[in-house]
Amino acid sequence: MSCQAFRKCLKCISIDRNAKLSFLNSFLIRKVSQATQSFDDEENRNLQSQALYEPIFEKPFQLPSHGVVNVVISGYDFVVLEHFQSYMHKLARLMGFKIANTWASPVRKFQCTVYKIGSTAISDQFELPKYERNVQIEDFFSSTGSLLIDIIKTDLPEGVTLNIKQHTAADEEYRYIPDLELKEQQKLLETVNIMEESEERIEEVADVEAERIGKLAISKSDEIEIDRENPADVVESEEPFLTVDISDALSEKDKIKFTVHMKTNFPAFTQKETSVVREHDEFLWLYDAIEENPLYAGYIIPPPPPRPDFDTSREKLQKLSEGEPTMTREEFAKMKAELEAEYLATFKKTVAMHGLFLNRLATHPVLKDDSNFQIFLEYQDANGLNIRGKNKKEKLESIWKRFSTSADEVLLSNQKDSEPFFEHEKNYLVEYYGHVREATSRSDKMTKHLKNMSDVMMKICSSLETLGGIEKSPELSKTVLKVAETYEKCRKLEARVSSDFDLKLSDTLRYFMRDTQAAKDLLYRRLRCLATLETASRNLDQLDKQNASKEYEAISEKAKQELEEYKVRRVAAFKKSLVELAELQHKHAKTQVHVLKSAIASLKEMSA
Repeated sequence: MSCQAFRKCLKCISIDRNAKLSFLNSFLIRKVSQATQSFDDEENRNLQSQALYEPIFEKPFQLPSHGVVNVVISGYDFVVLEHFQSYMHKLARLMGFKIANTWASPVRKFQCTVYKIGSTAISDQFELPKYERNVQIEDFFSSTGSLLIDIIKTDLPEGVTLNIKQHTAADEEYRYIPDLELKEQQKLLETVNIMEESEERIEEVADVEAERIGKLAISKSDEIEIDRENPADVVESEEPFLTVDISDALSEKDKIKFTVHMKTNFPAFTQKETSVVREHDEFLWLYDAIEENPLYAGYIIPPPPPRPDFDTSREKLQKLSEGEPTMTREEFAKMKAELEAEYLATFKKTVAMHGLFLNRLATHPVLKDDSNFQIFLEYQDANGLNIRGKNKKEKLESIWKRFSTSADEVLLSNQKDSEPFFEHEKNYLVEYYGHVREATSRSDKMTKHLKNMSDVMMKICSSLETLGGIEKSPELSKTVLKVAETYEKCRKLEARVSSDFDLKLSDTLRYFMRDTQAAKDLLYRRLRCLATLETASRNLDQLDKQNASKEYEAISEKAKQELEEYKVRRVAAFKKSLVELAELQHKHAKTQVHVLKSAIASLKEMSA
């Protein structure tokens, strides 16, 4: 009963006080009983007003949304596609849409072939790239979404197609280019694990079988007689091998093409014997790929071969050609032969350095299995590996990286190593590097002086030949020409001595100066890992501490073995080079003594 009805009832009742009270009592009793009965149903309702009736309000209407939607445009013109993607992005933002992301999908290339009319003969072939751009919109409402689609369709450029679809997991995966190298490494790792498991099983079976055969042999030793002198059915297992050498090299105007020959029986290689043509930049690409791989942080990376430098020889040949009119035919022939011999020596040294780099990789127990090394040895194409050189930004990054590495080496050099072995090796390598660098500089100076002596003797020989040619006295002319001939022979010997010093001493010192720097880089990587471990310990970061500790222990274990092998390799190389240099010097000295004795005897005969 409402309040107005209640008031009307009061008016209808007489003014008697008792009647009013009895009516009020009956009304209140009835209301209390009704409230008591509905108390259990309404005890959880939170009433915001004290009115007896609260109206029911309807929820506001929500527009249906398609969720996350990708607006995809594709076409063959890169510039048009870029501009239209920017236009779509601005348009959607102005219409109130929320842009979640924008990206460019990997380009797809189609090989197109044009045939001649009415024939199967090929008229033209070309490669057609197709580009794709995506604009991802969140809460794509149907009311404004249809308007956005109509505007985009109206402004769509010629040759551009539009596709609108909901975002899926396949679209997310399609955004990224698959890492084929990582997949290859995963397959290789699975293969290695399978091979290790099979080897363990084979060893277990072999042990059980050997034990059984041993017991059988002991029990029947009286019945079985073994002929140890002539064993039959001997099975020899062929050991795995990998040999790499440079079988040929071709010098062009500004580069050298090396023919790399490979022969192996490793199962990881698809071909057992190949011959590929490689340039110097491809050798540097191989070195960078190995040096930047974090899996090889605990190994001494073989230093890359130096860049071939034929500019000096070419400049000398050019100057010789320009001065040909002022020289005699004999002088020009000698100078040309000398420069050609110098060019040939530089060429042979360049080939030897590139071959040494490949042999170091092929004989290393871990680096020989690198996938980039396999690509370098096996990939065959008319354009080679077709690698991209470093741009200006990458070159600046390399310079900055070397600068920061040098600065870090200075800072970390004061950090004392916890292990005495590595502390001793660090101090030893720093001191040894300084000595070998000084020895290389002095050896280069000595080689230069020997070369200058050879050049001076050639000028003396040329002057004596000219003097002997214009001398009127026949006896004196013969004597002068004989002396000139002796100087020519001695000049050739001095040139060989200079070349031998350069090849056997200077190049050996220079190579191990760079190899020592590679060993220092190994210790730097280890100290860098140690500093990371100490930083994680101070920051109480357990996850980083565990990862850094594992990496530090792995690098330390590998580095000990690498440094020991470095010592053995260095001693053997220096011993071999110095012994060969001494033998060559002894041979040249004997030849020079013989030449001088013959010249003295000839001069005595002429004067007699």
